[in-house]
Amino acid sequence: MVDPIGVIGLAGQLLEFTFKFYNNWKDVKADTKSFILEVGALKTTLLHTRTILSDPNFASAFENSSSALLSELDPLHGTDTAVLLSTCENELQHLLAKMKKRADGHRLGWECLKAALDGGKAREAVENLHRRYQTLNLLFGRDQLVLQTKILQQAIEGREDQNRNHQTQVQKLRSIEQRTSEIEVSVNTVASGVNSMVQETHTAEARQKHGELLQWLSSADYSPQQADFLRQREEGTGQWFIESHQFQEWYSPCYLHTCLIPILPQANQSTRLSRKPVTLFCPGIPGAGKTILVSIIIDYLQRNLADCDAGIAYLYCNFRRVDDQSVEQLIANLVKQLLRNKFPPPPAVMDVYARHEKHRSQPSLSDLEEMFHAVAALYKDRAFVVVDALDECQMNDNVRFKFIETLLRLQSRKTNINLLATSRPVPDIVEAFNGHPRLEIVAQRDDIERYMRNRMSNLRAVSKYPDLQHEIISCIASVADGM
Repeated sequence: MVDPIGVIGLAGQLLEFTFKFYNNWKDVKADTKSFILEVGALKTTLLHTRTILSDPNFASAFENSSSALLSELDPLHGTDTAVLLSTCENELQHLLAKMKKRADGHRLGWECLKAALDGGKAREAVENLHRRYQTLNLLFGRDQLVLQTKILQQAIEGREDQNRNHQTQVQKLRSIEQRTSEIEVSVNTVASGVNSMVQETHTAEARQKHGELLQWLSSADYSPQQADFLRQREEGTGQWFIESHQFQEWYSPCYLHTCLIPILPQANQSTRLSRKPVTLFCPGIPGAGKTILVSIIIDYLQRNLADCDAGIAYLYCNFRRVDDQSVEQLIANLVKQLLRNKFPPPPAVMDVYARHEKHRSQPSLSDLEEMFHAVAALYKDRAFVVVDALDECQMNDNVRFKFIETLLRLQSRKTNINLLATSRPVPDIVEAFNGHPRLEIVAQRDDIERYMRNRMSNLRAVSKYPDLQHEIISCIASVADGM
């Protein structure tokens, strides 16, 4: 087996001598620099190859098979590696001797090294030997691939033997696994069905409990009145109120921008940035159309906030409904309306309900206020409360004053509640809303004329006289005086 140790040693001496006696690397000529680099690369390649060949595990790995690298280096096969090594070793010795001789003559510098190279075959010998050992390293890579293939093949064969020896056991295990899997699927199916049934039962029970909670809060339902009042509205009337600046300030807080900005592009920036709760008081004389206008407002909220997380609750106060319009009953109904769309109810509400259900009692006003705030806080886009005809709240036991006081107190606790209330201009009610925005409800001439035009077809006596119809409409609109 050829050993490149001699060439490795000479290459090392040559490199050491060069950098010891020849300074200023930047002055070296390109061909001389390439030779020095080639010698360094040759040394590295030879060291790598020698390390491989010195490893006894490498040779033993090919005891029963051929190695491309070992075959190439076997002298019996007449390879030219030994010849190239010998030639390169001789040329490097000769070059090193010339360089030392010139160094003894004090002829230093890269030109001297170039002169030592002229006429010699050292460069060619180095390049030839470098290419040869690069080829040998490629053969080593091929040997590695062969070894890996051999090891993989042995592993595959061993695996096949193991599989054949344990085929019966594997088949039994597979049978057990399959049966176990089938049982597991069956168990999971049954468990899933049971869980679904339990969940459905719990949900149904919770829904039933939710309904019982709503009924416990209040049995009064104002939606039939809302529908009835809205049917009495003349299409197109009430727009003056909806488009008013006061109503838009009340209706469009900033965190409803995802719902309202597409609907109300005219809303200014200050309106969108206002997060404070807003109270809008709307007084009006008898016959001004307050109740019909409230039904229009509620319908507007329900239609335009359908895609928002906004709560809507409303009350129609009526002096004839003394039995179900105490302060507690009115507040309880507002809680009921806000809670209707929130399932499950918040813990604060359920705690109050559980406490009173046990004793079959009704919540106190403080309980209702706590529940109101807990439910209102669930709405991300604010809660709207609309109360019509505060003047019709009963006067007994000071109910009206306590109700107004409670409404304003509910809103004063940093809540997300906007309150709108209508009333006749009763002094004590007007005084209670001092300091809050106000918009007076007055029958508008356009609304009156629209209403009258749509009713003229019912008057047969004037149906054929357009001029007379116009005169009648104009006369009535002129004397209506806001009613």
